[in-house]
Amino acid sequence: MQVTTGFADIFGDIQAHMESGRFIRNNSTNSQDIRNFAFNDVDLGNCRDVLDLGCAYGFFTRGLAGRLHPDAVINGVDLCGECEKNFIMSCEESGYSCRFCLSDQVFCERYADASFDLVLCTYALYYFPEAVPEIARILRPAGTFITVTHTLPHMPEIIAIFKLLLTRHLGRTVTSLPVESLFAAFSSANGIQVLSPWFLEINEKKYTNSLLITTASLPGLIRYLCFKTRLFLPGDCGLDDRFIRTVVAEYLHDMLRRRRAFNITKNDTVYVCLRPSGKGSGEG
Repeated sequence: MQVTTGFADIFGDIQAHMESGRFIRNNSTNSQDIRNFAFNDVDLGNCRDVLDLGCAYGFFTRGLAGRLHPDAVINGVDLCGECEKNFIMSCEESGYSCRFCLSDQVFCERYADASFDLVLCTYALYYFPEAVPEIARILRPAGTFITVTHTLPHMPEIIAIFKLLLTRHLGRTVTSLPVESLFAAFSSANGIQVLSPWFLEINEKKYTNSLLITTASLPGLIRYLCFKTRLFLPGDCGLDDRFIRTVVAEYLHDMLRRRRAFNITKNDTVYVCLRPSGKGSGEG
């Protein structure tokens, strides 16, 4: 299977990726850690063989500390080789052995049927939703697949601002941004539909959140948007992050001069999938 990674290569800048995560956590109105929200009501104590697809620098791996079998081995797969050092460090700090696999083509076919007790894919499945049948295949019958994605509409306030400013700047109506097409591939809007053919039991959990933006946090927002420039600017517009640092930043500064703060809707959805069906599971 050819994996369509699209814009995923932007995450090769590990430091910017980590800063982006800190910005979200520091400015979220929901104080509960998304990892605790995803894992707290799931018994993972017998999980020994773990696969983390799109593992990045190991943010969710750290959330597994103390939750898995003590002898667990976490296999991390990512298309960014720069992630390896930080992923290994995250696993070690969580108390688990690990392996890292660099893969920009296929990542599930290399594994035999029923190889894993737990498969994770957090904020990544919208890059390769076609992998779901393979995920079900490599999961053991009593295993668990946990995936975290975005609830739509996601960041609608920022998306509306980009469309407005791009339309003004380009002199033509901009009706869609790359980020909208990406999230449409796998989100709260179609999550059950994508997963249900391959799992007989799916628990859906909604994580309600927003980002509170003030004058103090605005620089962090601008850096976050610049980090994800390719997701917010159409590929044919001829613009780069300078548009965000100038035009978008000035617009947001003006907003904050008129009011003390504003919120950006940023809700997520967690799917806990059990009883894999189809090839390799002995069911279906």
